Amino acid sequence: MNQTHFSKLERMYLQANVNRIIFDTTIIKIEEGRAGIGMNVTDKFHHKAGAMHGTVYFKMLDD
Repeated sequence: MNQTHFSKLERMYLQANVNRIIFDTTIIKIEEGRAGIGMNVTDKFHHKAGAMHGTVYFKMLDD
């Protein structure tokens, strides 16, 4: 694999509606032998009690 392929995978991942619309602060980096994802958690991801909503945890684990 090469960096061009990894860059295409990163763009494909970020263009998915769930990442583009709902989890719009998602980031991804793919390299030979490793990949990482993350997101900036803003207030919109917190429930009424002020803690981060479980969907964020599950999204990151699922991806």
